[in-house]
Amino acid sequence: MACTGVGLVSVFALDNQPSRPGDAGRYVHSFNPIIESIGLENRVMSNHSGPKEYLVAARSFDTSADELAELSRSEYTFVRVAVAGNLKTKPEILHLMIPDKIEIESYPSQEIALQIALNVNSSRDTLKLLGEKLLPCLKVGRGAYDAFRTGVVLCCNSLVPIQTIERMLKPENASRQFRKVVARESRREDVLYLLLIDQSEKVRKRAETTLRAIKGSKP
Repeated sequence: MACTGVGLVSVFALDNQPSRPGDAGRYVHSFNPIIESIGLENRVMSNHSGPKEYLVAARSFDTSADELAELSRSEYTFVRVAVAGNLKTKPEILHLMIPDKIEIESYPSQEIALQIALNVNSSRDTLKLLGEKLLPCLKVGRGAYDAFRTGVVLCCNSLVPIQTIERMLKPENASRQFRKVVARESRREDVLYLLLIDQSEKVRKRAETTLRAIKGSKP
């Protein structure tokens, strides 16, 4: 899991915060981002006494974006998954949370990828990179369920470049079942037109049916 990066907390924001129970009342007075990061991390950890509290904070909309940034680097996978799914997590943090490698039979990397794909804060560049990371997982079935779901979500998202989706849908990169599900679920006409020329007749027919349904529903 690659969640490296420096702290994103402004020293001025820290200085302007009132003291709270449990705070030492001393804030960072340096522009060194590493020191700022350590200062916030210590404050986050002092506010939560264990994994359960970290998880509650990672899920909560009351948790600040800066605290979520620190929690995104937690040693606990379930905390990072919750951060990736939190709608207050900043786009740049979601980008940093993309796993270095999305592996078959790896729950952490696949589940984090899925939550990033589902998060409306994920940027075009983040989704594009996520699609590229998924390629090794789209042709297998067993052990890649969440990777499969992530790929379908990306193929339905209008932010994802069509060039990225085209690579994901090539028969050498994706199973017929994956392409068939995309043909059923996606409402992107450009994606469906790609599948109209798929090598599989079943995929082509599914794409044609979906396109007819879309066009028939338009006024």
